[in-house]
Amino acid sequence: MIKNIVIRMIMIFVVSVFTSVLSFGQKTSKYEKTEYNIGFNYEQDEFSILSKDMIVLTFNYSFLTTIEEANIPFIHNKFGPYYKKYCQSLVRSLIRENFGQYTVEEIVYSKRDLIITDISNKLSTSLEEYKIIFEKLLIESIEIPPELKASMEEVVIAQQEVIAKRYELEKVKIELEIQAAKNKN
Repeated sequence: MIKNIVIRMIMIFVVSVFTSVLSFGQKTSKYEKTEYNIGFNYEQDEFSILSKDMIVLTFNYSFLTTIEEANIPFIHNKFGPYYKKYCQSLVRSLIRENFGQYTVEEIVYSKRDLIITDISNKLSTSLEEYKIIFEKLLIESIEIPPELKASMEEVVIAQQEVIAKRYELEKVKIELEIQAAKNKN
């Protein structure tokens, strides 16, 4: 519990520093009384999805987009001042659609990077059509129910113990083979 609080505090600090850095020297442009950031636009969000095995997962994520000043009229005419909401909705939809196809174990342990890459590629393609440049998607954390997390950790520990035992058996086998070879000579 305390570990999670400390991790969240560190994440908040890093994100606030990162956001400050992005905001520093940020150029804005006004179009029809709406102000647009030129360059990086940082958005952070949290929401829950249902995995393939019907477990509720809470995602904390952030993403970066860029817009160029020359594209502001197009973006404004398409979305008005709400283009960030469109981006956020698209990200949520793709996270829900893609992560929802996998089990919790796959999401947490084996396929997370693959899924993020797939989502990033789809975001880039979708936003390019609207002259919004997708930069990066970061899944900062995935929260799973505590009882499931404990049982998953037990499984991982058991798997690591099996691997360690196999290593020890292989080591003993090799030592016995070496000893047998020495005894023959």
